[in-house]
Amino acid sequence: MRRGFVPGVPFVFSLLLSACTVGSHVFWQDSGYYLTAVRDFSLLYPHGFVLYLLLCKAWTFIAAPLFGFVLSVHLFSSLMAAGGAAFTALAARDFLRKAAPEKPAELPAILAACLLSAGYCYGHAAIIAKTYALFYLLLALLLWILVVADRKRHFVAMGVVLGLSWAAHPAAALLVPGLLIYGWARRDLIKAWGWPFFAGIVVLAAVCAFGPCLLLPSIAARDSLNDFGDPRTLRDIVSFVSGERFTKQENAFGFSLWRWVTALRYTAEEYLLGLLWLGLGGVTLYKSNRGLLGLLAAWIGPVALITLLFQGEGQFDQWLVFVFIPMTLIAAAGIRRALEWDRRKALVGAGLAAACLLAVNVPALNQRGYVWAEEYGRMLLRNLDPGSVLCVSRDDPLGICRVVQGLPGERTDVVTLNSSLLGEPWLDERIGRKLGLRIPNYDLLRRFKSKDVSWEMVSVAAFASENVGRVPAVFTDVQPAAQFLREDLVATPAGMLWRIGPRSEQGINLQYWDYPVQPESIPRRGRKARGHWGYLTAEGTQMKPELYEDRFFLPLLWSKVRLADLYLPQDPARALSEYQRIRALYPEAIEDPRFAYHLGLAYYTTGKRGEAAKAWEDLLTAKPPAEIEVFVEFYMGELHREAGRPAEAERHYRKSLAAKPPPELQKALAERLQGR
Repeated sequence: MRRGFVPGVPFVFSLLLSACTVGSHVFWQDSGYYLTAVRDFSLLYPHGFVLYLLLCKAWTFIAAPLFGFVLSVHLFSSLMAAGGAAFTALAARDFLRKAAPEKPAELPAILAACLLSAGYCYGHAAIIAKTYALFYLLLALLLWILVVADRKRHFVAMGVVLGLSWAAHPAAALLVPGLLIYGWARRDLIKAWGWPFFAGIVVLAAVCAFGPCLLLPSIAARDSLNDFGDPRTLRDIVSFVSGERFTKQENAFGFSLWRWVTALRYTAEEYLLGLLWLGLGGVTLYKSNRGLLGLLAAWIGPVALITLLFQGEGQFDQWLVFVFIPMTLIAAAGIRRALEWDRRKALVGAGLAAACLLAVNVPALNQRGYVWAEEYGRMLLRNLDPGSVLCVSRDDPLGICRVVQGLPGERTDVVTLNSSLLGEPWLDERIGRKLGLRIPNYDLLRRFKSKDVSWEMVSVAAFASENVGRVPAVFTDVQPAAQFLREDLVATPAGMLWRIGPRSEQGINLQYWDYPVQPESIPRRGRKARGHWGYLTAEGTQMKPELYEDRFFLPLLWSKVRLADLYLPQDPARALSEYQRIRALYPEAIEDPRFAYHLGLAYYTTGKRGEAAKAWEDLLTAKPPAEIEVFVEFYMGELHREAGRPAEAERHYRKSLAAKPPPELQKALAERLQGR
């Protein structure tokens, strides 16, 4: 029984934490993709994550009748995370025994593994529908085997687990540098057992890694519209599992200071007072056993470096757990050292560290009764025309909508498509065959697409041009490129989306803003900003952390802004009232150039000249885009002209004229300058 305490206590501890926080609704990021893939047995994005798909699907056959489908998928992650905590404790125990066999190792290992389980990143992976918890389980098992390996069967197991780790998540490839150093440290065994044996281990690892990938053609043969690819030939499989879609994209790798600073903050948040144990353990190992510390550094260093350089990965806080697992062994060394100094104080300190983590993270992680992601998907689908198509470019809305459409009574009449995959021959063929819709000449469109528009803006416009008429309308989360629309079609705001439909239907239709959820009802406190997204700025694309709840709050808020924009020409007072309400609710809205310009225009047209001048002066100081600046300069000229300052008015008029205004504005500027 005592032997079972080391893995058992962290296992139960992790499982209890999950039980306190796990929810039965879809969450944000791409967890909706995983839920959909497990439910429909469809193909996830590269590299396919077939191992997770098979294991979780098998688990749901048992658990779903008891817990419901979504909760059962989340509980699969909880079980995997609990197993990861157990194996981490075993690795820490045997690591401490190797470092100092004469000293006790069980209690420090248990405390260190519980510390890992109480962290936010680890706890988050334990309650969402993603592969990370399975990956952590295999990493912890691999770490334990690396610590204890001294027989051939250990190295055989090492090959199997290493291969399965890659099958769970391709980030396992980052272990290669550390394993090469480990091999050098164990070169005595290589000499004793011979190179053929270890070559066989490498082959075994490759078989376990790539074996599940052989099922990709079978999954793709199901012809789901939810698939992320169609890898049926060997060449396609290699391309798919290599993940080149992500690793070869522009600026996939690079240095970003914010990412490094944010990673340090996430690490501090993951441990809180536990950083003391980590620091003490590092010092202790440096003094007593630098060889073991160096082997851990060979794992931690390459993984941390590539995680921070791989800018294509937005959810890098989950990748950091790949580093935290071996760091747990260092923390265990620190805890043992503290126990040697003063056992009572060390236990109080460990308890205090765990209590702080629980007090901070349990409320932040709690998803019991959390429905906001699901409500977001429900609201996106709520007001769409019957039989329409919804084209979505981002992970959250697409994955969540597909989960919602699998619930009873939801909008199954709406077809949801991934706009970033439009133009992929395999998907185009399925759309044409299954839905009877027409496919544009995407190859031709790619030749004429300019750099200032995204592929989604082009593909959605072209798709709508071919199919509006066959379907009532096409809705999208990106404003389509107008130059690729049919002349009789127009894109108009429709709540949180854009509606592409006949020009004859253009106008304000309040049906699309009929949301029973208001922005202020979405909770934005008590949660961590762990969503990461890129935003276009004057300096280029910049990443920043954001609350996951803002992925519902902000689209809903900006839908109110777009409605106010539509009211502005006919009812500026009503528009101004809405702008002021939005600004009070979300002060950062004024940082958006278009919002600031329209707010100033609403002030101006309702006679509030001073407020308009302040809004526009601040906007000009912030250097807005040229297409907005040209109008702001004109209206600033108007304000100075009305105030009897002709020289200042002329200066602003000429700045507006130099910015290449549209013909109607150019005509007005010419009249002002001629009559000065």
